[in-house]
Amino acid sequence: MEIATTDLWERVDALDDGRGFVDRSNDRTLVVRGADARGWLGDLVTADVASLEPGSSRRSLLLTATGRIRADLWITRIDRDAFVVLQAIDQPEPVEDVLRPYVLSSAVALEDATGRRSTHAFPGRGEIVTVPREDPRAPERTTAGGEAVLVDEPSYEVWRIGRGDPRMGADFEAGALPAEAGSERLIDLRKGCFLGQESVAKVRNLGHPSTILAHLRSEAVVGTGARVLAAGEPVGWVTSAAPARHGGSVLIARVTWRARDGDLRDANGSSFSPVPD
Repeated sequence: MEIATTDLWERVDALDDGRGFVDRSNDRTLVVRGADARGWLGDLVTADVASLEPGSSRRSLLLTATGRIRADLWITRIDRDAFVVLQAIDQPEPVEDVLRPYVLSSAVALEDATGRRSTHAFPGRGEIVTVPREDPRAPERTTAGGEAVLVDEPSYEVWRIGRGDPRMGADFEAGALPAEAGSERLIDLRKGCFLGQESVAKVRNLGHPSTILAHLRSEAVVGTGARVLAAGEPVGWVTSAAPARHGGSVLIARVTWRARDGDLRDANGSSFSPVPD
């Protein structure tokens, strides 16, 4: 099927309305199978995988016992006793290496399927479509809104930054606390146990991290790495930057907690304003 060719903002709009997809076939791909797969995986990751129906997906974190991020994942249930776990290839620890020590006597098998599945991510609707490469059925490329639109990585980055969605390796590193990484929304505190749960609760009860990620807008053109100043003093830096639709820039920046609500500017004096939620 021929994929529509569109300009940048049409691709961004396609992601917004759920028609846009990104090819994730080369991501690290782990299949988790077995009678214990649902409960075993659910006890380790921060998302509620127990309620996933076959064909549905959810983003999740995998934490250390001390509540720090080891991996940022997408999890898709492909049948009753099997899940596909997707991880960006640039994350430092392969998810299989992280999960394997926890198998022990559980009825769970881990299969590295990297490069052996055709996988399309529809980020605007939080859905992953994945089938074995040898399967004659291609991942679905039609949607309720019409023909799906293949989105390249630079266009996806513009969309991601415009939504203030942090990316591991760009906006936060392995070992960050979820609160520092702007990723607390990926923790389902109602689901019961998960790896690092007690530490997450302690951090939440103790207060706040020293730095946070801020979603900002500037009328100026600002690049990744630009300093963020408050009252002329450096209080952070831009971790991701993209053009805004009507000019200027939209940004994700790491700033100190105390400066988060202050008058933030770049080194040229151009002001940063918060992007409304």
